Amino acid sequence: MRKIFMLSISMLFLFVVGCASTERSMRSTFESNESGSYNNIAIPTKDFIIKGPIFVESTVTIEQNGVKNGSEITAYMLMKEAQKLDADDVVNVKIDKVESVKKSVVVQRNMEKTVRTKTITYKATALAIKYK
Repeated sequence: MRKIFMLSISMLFLFVVGCASTERSMRSTFESNESGSYNNIAIPTKDFIIKGPIFVESTVTIEQNGVKNGSEITAYMLMKEAQKLDADDVVNVKIDKVESVKKSVVVQRNMEKTVRTKTITYKATALAIKYK
């Protein structure tokens, strides 16, 4: 009985361990040296050097009546800063958003009116890169 039990354990072990394995090559991950693949989407792989970090700040003011002054951070703003470092592109873009509300009292025709102004400050950091 003990021999049958040991034989069945051995057979089970060989069955599990003895399964054929497949060998994957890097060709299945990268089609060529010039492009990569992620979820069947071709991604160009380019060598680059980091020119340095860039910082962009922008402020938007929204008055109580809906009037908006200023703008959010745009790709154009980031590229203008990258251009100063002789860079071709930006990567690792992080944008922080800080909101604040200011209440002020305005006197019109002998009446006091509370006006709320919302200010949103966007601060972006990124790495400027130059392709080789």
